[in-house]
Amino acid sequence: MAADGSHKLGFDRYYDWSTDAFRSSHPLPTRLMNMHVPAERLGKLLRQGKTNHGEYVALGERPGAKFLYVQSGRWDGFNIVLSHPSAVELERYFVEATDGLEWKGDEPGHP
Repeated sequence: MAADGSHKLGFDRYYDWSTDAFRSSHPLPTRLMNMHVPAERLGKLLRQGKTNHGEYVALGERPGAKFLYVQSGRWDGFNIVLSHPSAVELERYFVEATDGLEWKGDEPGHP
C-alpha cells in the first residue's frame, strides 16, 4: 500500500525526536511571541538585516543572553524574540527553522 501524500518534516520535528541527553546538552532558544516592544528597548543591537520574506531582524545582547528579534510584516505589531546564551546558535537555529536571513551590516539602525 502506498502513502497518499507527504508531509515536510521541519527542524523542530527532528529535534523533538532526538534523545533527552542531546536536548539537554543542546537547548533551543527561548521563544517569546507577540512582544510589542521595539528591538532597541531589549538591549544593545549588534547586527540587523531581513528574513527571506523581507521582515526586519535584529541580533542583540543583554546581560546573560543574546536575542534575535523578528518584526513580522504579516501581522501589524507582531514580533518574535528568540533568546539564547550564544549568538552563533541563535543564527543557526533561525536559519534551520525558518527560511533564512540576510545581514545588512554591523551598525545599528534599521536597514
